[in-house]
Amino acid sequence: MSKTLSTVLSFLVLLGLFIPSGRAAAPANPFDSTLSSYPARIQVAGHIGGTARQVALNNGLAYVANNASLAVYDISDPAHPQLVGEMLYPAVVEIDQIEIAGSLVFLACRGNGLLVLDISDPFHPALVKFWPDYFIESLAVSGSYLYASTYNDLLTVDISHPVSLKVITITQNVNAFQLLVTGGYLLASDSSNGLRVYSLADPANPRLETIFPIQPYNGAQFMRLSGSRLFISASGTIHILELSDPAHPQDLGSWPGTGEWMGLLGVEGNTLYLIDGYNTLHILDASAPTSIQELGHYSSLQQAGMIGGQDGLVFASPGLALYTAYNQGLRLLDTSNPAAVHEIGTAEPPAQLAATVLEGGLAYSLDYENGLKVLDISQPAAPRLLGTSRLDASWPRDIVIYGGYAFISALHYGLEVVWLADPAHPQVVASYQDSVGCGRLQLSGHYLLAAGCAPAQTDSILFLWDISDPLHPQQTGQFQASSPIYDIALQGSTVFLDAYDLVAVDISTPAAPHEIGRLPGQGYTEHLAVLDNIAYLGIESFIQRADVSDPAHMRWLRPITPDPTINYVYVRQLLALPEERLLAITMATEVQLWDVANPLHPRQVGLFARNGWMNSLMRQGSRLYLNDIAGLTILDVSGDIAGRFAAPDGSPAPGVTIRDSAGLTTTSALDGSFSFSGLGLGVYTITPTLPGFVIQPPASKIAVPSFAAQNQAFTVLPQPLSTALQSGVAATLVYTGVQGAASRLAFPPEAVTQTLTAVLTPTLLTGFPPGSGPGGQAFQLGVYDLAGLPQSDFRFTAPLTLTLGYSDADIRLLDESTLHLLRWDGSAWAAPACPLAASPQRDLVRNLLITAVCQAGRYGLFGSTHTIYFPVMLNGEP
Repeated sequence: MSKTLSTVLSFLVLLGLFIPSGRAAAPANPFDSTLSSYPARIQVAGHIGGTARQVALNNGLAYVANNASLAVYDISDPAHPQLVGEMLYPAVVEIDQIEIAGSLVFLACRGNGLLVLDISDPFHPALVKFWPDYFIESLAVSGSYLYASTYNDLLTVDISHPVSLKVITITQNVNAFQLLVTGGYLLASDSSNGLRVYSLADPANPRLETIFPIQPYNGAQFMRLSGSRLFISASGTIHILELSDPAHPQDLGSWPGTGEWMGLLGVEGNTLYLIDGYNTLHILDASAPTSIQELGHYSSLQQAGMIGGQDGLVFASPGLALYTAYNQGLRLLDTSNPAAVHEIGTAEPPAQLAATVLEGGLAYSLDYENGLKVLDISQPAAPRLLGTSRLDASWPRDIVIYGGYAFISALHYGLEVVWLADPAHPQVVASYQDSVGCGRLQLSGHYLLAAGCAPAQTDSILFLWDISDPLHPQQTGQFQASSPIYDIALQGSTVFLDAYDLVAVDISTPAAPHEIGRLPGQGYTEHLAVLDNIAYLGIESFIQRADVSDPAHMRWLRPITPDPTINYVYVRQLLALPEERLLAITMATEVQLWDVANPLHPRQVGLFARNGWMNSLMRQGSRLYLNDIAGLTILDVSGDIAGRFAAPDGSPAPGVTIRDSAGLTTTSALDGSFSFSGLGLGVYTITPTLPGFVIQPPASKIAVPSFAAQNQAFTVLPQPLSTALQSGVAATLVYTGVQGAASRLAFPPEAVTQTLTAVLTPTLLTGFPPGSGPGGQAFQLGVYDLAGLPQSDFRFTAPLTLTLGYSDADIRLLDESTLHLLRWDGSAWAAPACPLAASPQRDLVRNLLITAVCQAGRYGLFGSTHTIYFPVMLNGEP
C-alpha cells in the first residue's frame, strides 16, 4: 500500500516531541522539594537536630524553633525533657520570634516571611501556611489580627482564615524591633525613635497614640512586660516604664548596666535576667526601679542561640527557666535561688553537622561545637540521639570507621580515635595533635589516607597510616604535594589529590607512594570525586571534569554548570554513587543528583532545595543523609521504571508479565506500556516473559533514578521455530508476529541431501545500506547436523520459498514497490546469492513479499526510502 507524505511528516513531528525541555522551575511550596520534571523524587523521611533559636511555652510543653523544625518537648520532668513531636519546615536564615495563639504557632522567619503551624495535636504539628511575601522581623497576635514588623513598615494582617492571610493596612516608616500587645494597645520598640504606642480600638487600623523617647540614640530594642511595668533595653541600659495607662507611659527609672553590651532575656515578677557579651547571665532585683541591685550571676551559661533574643529565655514556672543555646539545644535552669543558679536538664540534639559516617542502623555525626554524636537511625521517621563524645579537637572535619573505632580529623587539632564498643557512650582513646591537621580521610583496606591542612608544615602532605591496630596507628608513608591538599578520592590503588593541580598518586606500595600523573589546575578547587575514570572537581560555582582513565595522560572535559534553584551555587561536596552512576552535588542551598552514565552528556535527575547552609551528604541503602545547619536530615530518594513492549513495527504488545529484582510484578497494558512506581534509589533488573514469544532484550539492568529508567523499550518477537530436514521430504516453518502478520518458509523435498535441523529465529533488524530503509522484519536461519553443530553459511541444493508478511507500520517510511530481502555477509547487507531463484513477487494488497532463500544466515527486509521535497526561500524570493 502506498504511504502518503503526511504520514512521513507526522513521524517527523513525533520525533520533535522527544527533544528534552529546559530546566524546571523551583517548586512553589518549599516543603516539597520534588520536581515532577525530574525522574527522582527526594522527600524528607526523618530529621533530628538543628540550631535552637527560640522557645515558647503552651500547656506545659516547650516549643523550640530550630533552623529546620518546630520541636515539642515535654518538660514535666525538668531534669529529663522528652521530645514528643516535631514538624520539619524549610531551613531558614533566622527565626526572630515564635508566637503561640490558641492552636496556632506563628514563626517570624527573617528573610523567609511567616510560617503558620497547627498544634492542636502537639505530637504532630502540621503546616497551615507558608507566607514568604514579606521580610518579617517581629510579630504579635491579638484576636483575629496579626501585627508584623518589616524593615520599615508595620503590617496588620487578618488571620481569621490562616490558610489565606490578608494584609489589611500597612503603616509606613516604623522600624519596629519588637511588638507586644497589652490592654488594647500595641507596643512597638522602635530602634530609631523609642517606644511607639498604638491604640487597637479598631484592631484593623492601629492608631498611633504616642512616641516615648528612649536613650541612647539607637532607641528601644528588647521589651519585657511584667504586670503594668515595661522593661526596655537599649545598648545595655534598662529603662522601666509604668503602663497603667499605655497611652501615657511613665518613666520609673533606669539602670545603666555594667559598661558592656547586655541584652534583656526575661522578666519574672520584678526580677530581670540579662545576658552580657561573655555569655554570663545576670539576675537583677528591679522592685525599686531607682535602685536596681544584682542578686547573682550564672557564668556557665551556654552560648545563647539568640543572645538577647526575643524568645531566648522563658519561665515555665517560678524558679524554672528555659533558654535556647547556640548549637546546644534546649537547656533548663533552676533559678529559685538567684545566687546559686544551676542547670538541671538539657535536650541537646545535634546542631551544625560537618560530616556523617553510617554503619548499620547508626549514624556517627560530627557536630561542629559538640564533638561526636551517635544517632539511632533505625527508624528514619524518628531518629534519636544515642550518645555523645566530647572531642579535644575543635571544628571536626572528617570521619571514617574501622575495626570498631572512629578516626576523626579536625581543623585545629589533628587525629582523634574514638572507641565505639558502646555506641551510647563513645570514648576518646587516643589523639595525635597536629599529626594530620584538618584533612579529608579515606580508607584503603587497613590503611588510613589523610590530607593535612592545619599546621603549615603539613598542609600539602598526604599521610598513610597503618591502622590494623586502631589503638596504635603507624605512619607508613607520605607524599609531599606542591600545594595544599583540599580533598582526596580513591580509585583502586590510585589516589587523586585536589591540590590546585589534579595529582594522581600510586599507593600500591604504602611505604612509597609516588606521583604517576598531574593535570595543571584550572582554578581554585576544594571538592573531588572520581567515578568511572572521570574526576569531578568543585570550583565554587561549577564542576570541572577530567578524564583520568590514563593517570599519566589526564585531560580536561567539558564542565557541568549547576543551575541554582532557590539561592546561589557554591559547591560544598561531591559524592559519587557508583552503582547507579550518579553524582550528588551538595551546594550551599540544595542537593542536585546528576546521571553521569554517559560521561559526554551528564543530565540532572533530581533536586532537593531549601534555604540554609548545607555541608555534606552520605548514602546508605536507598536513602541520603544530609548534614547541615539543620542537623541531620534523612532523605528518601525514589523513582519509577516505565516503558513499553512492542512488535518490531511499533504496534503494542499487551499481556507481557514483568518482574523486577525487588520482587514486584506487573503486566503490560493494552498499549504495551508498563511501570513500577516508587522504587528506592538502587539498581534493578527487570525480566519480561510472554508465552510463545521471546523479548529483546531478555532482561534489563536499570539504575533508579535516571531518565533511561522511564524510557525502557522492549521488542516482542515470535519464538524460534525448528524442523527436521530430510532428503526427499518437504518441510515448512510458519510464524505469526505480534502484529498478526504471518510468514512462511517452505523447504522443497530436494533442499537437502542429508538429515539436518533448520532453526528460524525472528530477530531485530539493525543497520541498513545507503539509500535503503529497514522494513522491520528480520530472522536468523540456522542449520545444524545430527550432533547439533552449526553448519555456517550452509547452502541448500534447491531454493526455499519465503513468504514474508509485514505490516503497514513496518514500511511506513519506505516505497513498498521496492521491497527486497538482503542477507548479512559478515560486513554488510547484500543481495542473497540465489542464481536459480525466480524474481521476488510483491503482493501490495496483502502485504507479502515472496522471494527465494538459498543459504543459511541472517536476513532482513529493506526498501527504498521516500524522497521528500521542501520549498526553499532565497533572499525572500521563491
